[in-house]
Amino acid sequence: MKTTTLTLLATVAALSLTVQALASDGKTIQVKCNNSPIATMLGMPRDQLNRGLRRARPGDTLLISGTCEESVTITQGPLTLKGDVNGAISGARFEPETSEFNGLITVDGARGVVISGLTVHDSPTEGVLAINGATVTIRDSVIADNQTGVRLSQSSMSVADSEFRDHTGHGIMAITGSTLVLGGTVDIHGNLGAGLFLEGNSMAELRGAQVHTDHNSLGVIIALHSTLAVLELDSSVGSTLTARHNAAIGIQLGQGVLMVSGEGRPVASTLIDSSNNGGPGLLALAGSQVLSPFGTARFVMNGNPVGMILMSGASTEIRGGLEIQNNFGPGLVAHGSGVVMLRSVPDPDHPVPSDEPSPSSIMNNGGPPVVADFGSRLDIRDVELVGPVICDPTVISASPVCM
Repeated sequence: MKTTTLTLLATVAALSLTVQALASDGKTIQVKCNNSPIATMLGMPRDQLNRGLRRARPGDTLLISGTCEESVTITQGPLTLKGDVNGAISGARFEPETSEFNGLITVDGARGVVISGLTVHDSPTEGVLAINGATVTIRDSVIADNQTGVRLSQSSMSVADSEFRDHTGHGIMAITGSTLVLGGTVDIHGNLGAGLFLEGNSMAELRGAQVHTDHNSLGVIIALHSTLAVLELDSSVGSTLTARHNAAIGIQLGQGVLMVSGEGRPVASTLIDSSNNGGPGLLALAGSQVLSPFGTARFVMNGNPVGMILMSGASTEIRGGLEIQNNFGPGLVAHGSGVVMLRSVPDPDHPVPSDEPSPSSIMNNGGPPVVADFGSRLDIRDVELVGPVICDPTVISASPVCM
């Protein structure tokens, strides 16, 4: 049943998350923005991008050179906004309306919109906003110095080989049933909110991506029935998510799921590294789940105040590849958690195809390897634990790890 469910989830997600620009033989419209004092003195128009947009038809490409100091709203696609060497869109003159959703680039219900090779910066609201069923691709672009880098609401987006940095809010934010596919190298850093924020039944998938949510206030938030997943696809093998050197928590879940699926895929072929943060490497609350049932993930949580904290019914199923070391306090804290199931690979109770072993360990931390209380449920077997495991009398343990 579990395998069937995961396979079905992978199939449905693969169909629903793929965002593709529609093929066309459209024309290229040159957009040359010039905001120099001389251009202004000569009365040259300062809305070249919107002029080009009004001329565009589905399938066209707006080839942008210079910095366009204007906002645009796209309501019809497919359409490509492509930067030509130094192409940029700036919010320096953008005065947003009082509505909360009002991006420098707003894609409102349009499908097949591509943002390629552009720098989008200095918006007092969102750099890129996708709403009302929009489908957008961002690739080879820099989204910087906005309030929020990208926000999706009831929309889908594919992101590859791009940078999201130095926002006063979140780097990428997907809410209200949105889907996000990440590929290539995606750097999300220097943000005063979270690097990646998922909320309200949204889903993000790493498809062979190298995603770095480092040096933010908080690395990743997965909240309110949202999921961050590596699914059972050949293209997903080798995915990496890092949440390192953040000021607070590396990865935080609240009614969320962090899942690495992939039955039959190489063991420990996906890396989740949440290390050297100012708060816990991973904090899971309110029935959240951290799942790697087939041993395809390697979780690393080193150098934090605490490696992992599971509270309020949060649970794990991690087979192999767990490394919690050199944290200043305990390795793992379970406070009122659900089932904490930890194994190494090979696991005699649940064989996983493997070319080589993938051990799990919690060791060399400043406190006990495991501290459990308030009715937590432990099922920890064949994991290297260095130091005494501390359990209060309310803890239910299916293995003899408690003192």
